[in-house]
Amino acid sequence: MIPGKNCFNENVISYGNSWRDGVINIGGNYDWYFGYPLYLQAPCCGHTLWAYNIEHLSYLEKYVEAELRGPSPYYLSVESRLPIWMKTAKNRDAVLKAINKIKQIAEIS
Repeated sequence: MIPGKNCFNENVISYGNSWRDGVINIGGNYDWYFGYPLYLQAPCCGHTLWAYNIEHLSYLEKYVEAELRGPSPYYLSVESRLPIWMKTAKNRDAVLKAINKIKQIAEIS
């Protein structure tokens, strides 16, 4: 288990879109360990849609495509951590279009 703070009472985990040196960075369009930008990303709805790999992209696609989502406790699900703009019905077509664009990028490489 990774502690939330180090011996100097400083956070060791950073959640957000910007990279910080010396901590574990989670939640941005970069590799969480090395800090390199992810290859599978595309602009979408004024944000950046990104995926770690094809399996991650497929998971996102299935979730966004679904009009009716599962009955499991929402706050315990991985989907509860997705950004609001990605889950909104009005952005569904734009998100799926960006996912297809990322798939094309993956096929080329």
